[in-house]
Amino acid sequence: MTVAAPARIGGALTAHVRDADNVDVAPGATVAGGTDVRVAESPETRSKYLTVSFYLGIVLRIAAAFLTGWLLFGLAPRFADVRLDTTVATFKTVGIGFLCVIAVPVGALNVAVTVVGLPLAVIAVWLWLAGLVAVYVAANLPLIGRVINVAVTIAGMGVLFTQLVAWYRELAAPQTVAR
Repeated sequence: MTVAAPARIGGALTAHVRDADNVDVAPGATVAGGTDVRVAESPETRSKYLTVSFYLGIVLRIAAAFLTGWLLFGLAPRFADVRLDTTVATFKTVGIGFLCVIAVPVGALNVAVTVVGLPLAVIAVWLWLAGLVAVYVAANLPLIGRVINVAVTIAGMGVLFTQLVAWYRELAAPQTVAR
């Protein structure tokens, strides 16, 4: 910022700048009330961990995730019955989840080239994305968020797939009527 001659400032000059060397009052210019140069803190130098808004954002995301999970379990209580109590069940679920994370987008892309397959591909990708939204909060935790993101995404996709297969098998099974 430069105050060039013959400028006259009748009061004080307060300048908010990133570098104090960038303020210049040229000879012949007058500032009646004095010059106050304030160096603004740049966003790059201030840590986000020192702001209240960072922690408030974390609390709000966790609350939103809790409410979303509560709502989803209310709408689909079958997913609350998932058991990962053995190592085999856990690894099976994680393996199926890994295949779902990789195979759904690739399969949807292959199916989307046909007129009949396009709606199925859109539905598959939409459901795939909806599953990924559920891990948003865990992925944003400081330090361990990335590891949690990968683990929860893979395990969650495995649980989703195995539960949907079990639900489909129940629907496809012949119904017996008691007399």
